[in-house]
Amino acid sequence: MFRALLLVAATFLSCASPHSEDILTRKPPMIRYLVSLPERQAQRVRVVMEIPGVPGEHLDVAMPVWTPGSYLVREFARNVLDLTATDGSGHVLPVEKRDKNTWRVRHDGADTVRISYDVYSNELSVRTNHVDTDHAFLSSAGTFLFLRGALDVPHTIRIETPVGWRVFTGLRAEGDAWRAADY
Repeated sequence: MFRALLLVAATFLSCASPHSEDILTRKPPMIRYLVSLPERQAQRVRVVMEIPGVPGEHLDVAMPVWTPGSYLVREFARNVLDLTATDGSGHVLPVEKRDKNTWRVRHDGADTVRISYDVYSNELSVRTNHVDTDHAFLSSAGTFLFLRGALDVPHTIRIETPVGWRVFTGLRAEGDAWRAADY
């Protein structure tokens, strides 16, 4: 049986919030995502977002509320489960839900922030995520949090696939990951 993961990632920049102010005067050098499917029978995708070099005492991450080609407000954040944050040493950082699609992480100047979360993926359509034991279809708007104020920094996505699966995406391959010039 053919098994695959399709990552629809061409929508990165266009699905972000219009309220994207620069984070202070310095932007992180690159935001990295690691995607894995340890609970595909439960239709869950695991995402780890790594943000290096963020200034200040806190950062805000958010899930988009719309996706290109669909002119309705979407509730992608409702599928975000078990969101936690740690610093580069693995110490747990406090997370506060600010509104329906935004979380604030207090990091007190940590050199790196890692945000881990699951995405419940049980809706089969062209603008939502669907995962089962045979395939995964991931839409970037419903999968990846963005860092407010850092939409224009490069992003990479590394995907740990089950044995025998292949990844299909429009992003450019870079080593064992795929790269986007910005969110």
